[in-house]
Amino acid sequence: MEPSEVKTEEQFLNSKQSEGDLGARFGQRIKTKISATQIPNQTPLSSSKWKFISSNIVPRTSSKNMATSLLLLVRLTFLLVFFTTCFAAIASASTTTVTLKRQPGFIYARTRGRCTPQFWSSKREAWPKMVPQHSTVSNMFGSIASERYRSDMTVLESTAMSEDGSVYGRLLKQATTALINSYARKGFPYSAWEVKTLMIQGLVSEDAAARLTKRFSTANDACN
Repeated sequence: MEPSEVKTEEQFLNSKQSEGDLGARFGQRIKTKISATQIPNQTPLSSSKWKFISSNIVPRTSSKNMATSLLLLVRLTFLLVFFTTCFAAIASASTTTVTLKRQPGFIYARTRGRCTPQFWSSKREAWPKMVPQHSTVSNMFGSIASERYRSDMTVLESTAMSEDGSVYGRLLKQATTALINSYARKGFPYSAWEVKTLMIQGLVSEDAAARLTKRFSTANDACN
C-alpha cells in the first residue's frame, strides 16, 4: 500500500471522529436548553387565589339581572291579578243585567213590547217581506178565513182591531201578530206553518178560538 493511500484513510477516520464529537456537543447543548426551559411542577391554588379567579370569572352583572327578573315577575303577577279582577267584575255586571231583564218591572215591560199587536200596527219597525202589510187576511190564512172576515180586510187592519169585538176578531189579531213574529223574531215558539195551521183549527168554534187566542197572546207578550 502506498503512503498516500494510508494518509488518506487516516484523514477519513479523523474527520469521522471530529463529526462525532460535534454531534455529541450539539446534543449536549440541546439537552441543556430543554432542561432549562422545563415547566415547573404546578402547586395547588390557595383559597384566596380561587376566590380571586371566581370573582373575575362570574359576571358582575348577574345580581343586577336577577333583580331585574324579579321585578319583571312582580309586574307580570300584578297585571294578571288586575285583569282577572276586571274580568270578574265585567262577568258579574253582565249577570246582573240579565237578571234585571228577567225580573218583572219597567225594563221587562219595555223589551216585551216589540212583539205585540200594538207594536206592529204602529209601523215602528218594517214588517217582514213574507207578510206584506196590505195583503188580505184570506191570502195569509186561506179561503176559510174569508168565511169569518171581510174578503178585503188587510193584515195591517187586523193588528189594529178592537179587543171588544167578537172572539174571532181577537183571534185574528193575535194570530196575525204571531205570524209576523214567526218571521221577524228569532226563537219565537211558533213557526209560520204552525200559526196558519192552528188558525184554521181555531176557526172551527168559539171555544177553540178562545183557547188559541190565549196561546198566541201569551207567546206574543213573552216575545222580545
